[in-house]
Amino acid sequence: MPTGDESKEIVSRFFEEAINGHDVPALDRFCSEHYVWHGAEDESEELPEVRGLVEFKKLVQAFFDAFPDFHVDIRDTFAEGDRVVVRYVEGGTHAGDFIGVRASHERVLWPGIGIFRVQAGVIAEEWFQSAIVTKIERAGTRAAS
Repeated sequence: MPTGDESKEIVSRFFEEAINGHDVPALDRFCSEHYVWHGAEDESEELPEVRGLVEFKKLVQAFFDAFPDFHVDIRDTFAEGDRVVVRYVEGGTHAGDFIGVRASHERVLWPGIGIFRVQAGVIAEEWFQSAIVTKIERAGTRAAS
């Protein structure tokens, strides 16, 4: 099992290089092929669980397409063993439709917390909690189905 410092370094680089660097191919270096992203736990939410790195990369690209200046500002990071908890504020300019909400062209920011599990030198799993849907709906309007 990795140390907390080792796990924290992997997650930190994941955010710096892949997410804030808008480098989807870099996710191959940081995430397991079988990556599991646990999105909203409430089935009414628009961001369900994603299984597999290929599907996770599609989700990340959708964020980048909808928010071309997407950025995550890390506020706190705590690590113990293979678990890393990150408290952050993320967002950007809502320039493209996302999860059924039309682009508002407004800057949208939302707080969140992610819990990451590191295994064999890569992130294997993430639990994600955020206010994304509420914040985006306030800025835009629901697209017609």
